[in-house]
Amino acid sequence: MANLIAMSGGVDSSVSLLLSKQKFSEPLIGVTLALAAEDSPEHAADRSNISDAAAVCASQGTEHRAVYAHSKFKARVIDYFTREYLSGRTPNPCVICNREIKFGLLSDYADENGLDKIVTGHYARLDDIGGYTYIRKAADQSKDQSYMLGYLTQAQLRRAYFPLGELTKAEVRRIAEDNNLVSARRRDSQDIASYRTEIMLVPLADLRVSRRLPEITLTKAARSSASTGDISATPLASEKGLAFQWGGTFSYYQRIPSPILSCWETKIAFSKSKWPWAG
Repeated sequence: MANLIAMSGGVDSSVSLLLSKQKFSEPLIGVTLALAAEDSPEHAADRSNISDAAAVCASQGTEHRAVYAHSKFKARVIDYFTREYLSGRTPNPCVICNREIKFGLLSDYADENGLDKIVTGHYARLDDIGGYTYIRKAADQSKDQSYMLGYLTQAQLRRAYFPLGELTKAEVRRIAEDNNLVSARRRDSQDIASYRTEIMLVPLADLRVSRRLPEITLTKAARSSASTGDISATPLASEKGLAFQWGGTFSYYQRIPSPILSCWETKIAFSKSKWPWAG
């Protein structure tokens, strides 16, 4: 049974393809997701990623396919973002996108096409203990993406494979160069995160929601601030590490600020928290 590998055309997915070909005896099918509307300006990034990914797959003798999924992306991620934003809560589209699209949609595609594993270029590690699959932080702490995968289901984790979990970014680049991969010197691919801001803000603009960000400062247990400015210039995928003292120090990653708050708050609420295993 063949395995599916998510391909963006960047160096991470390219090296993941190379390492997966060495690990699996079964063939691999490269799949690139196109999530922007085909009549939108952002679709140019999708076309570029599809072209780059197809070139990488061709160089490795791997079949490549493109999956157009804007309607599902809108229903599962954009609508969620809008709903949370208008409710005064800070949305976290990255973790939802990973669960619903990058692993949810790809898992459905794999099932429909008789594919087994889901391989991605995420920097994270997995451990199976007592029949339960745990997400561990990547060896390269500066590139760790375990937080972004925290909402994956056990079914999704059991079929996932992350070839880059034990590698640093520098090692990934070196592997690409040593193997003359066409993406070796290419900049990191333009994934949905890099143009998510404008896609997400379209329905809010239609609803005449304010695009101004208030300044928010957390004090005592944690301190962070966000400068006032236009939300269109604020990357929605940027996380801040907040250190809290609670029988020890740990980090919680949460995007700030909330675009709705307009007054001082004395407390902050967290929901659906997941804690990655750093071991």
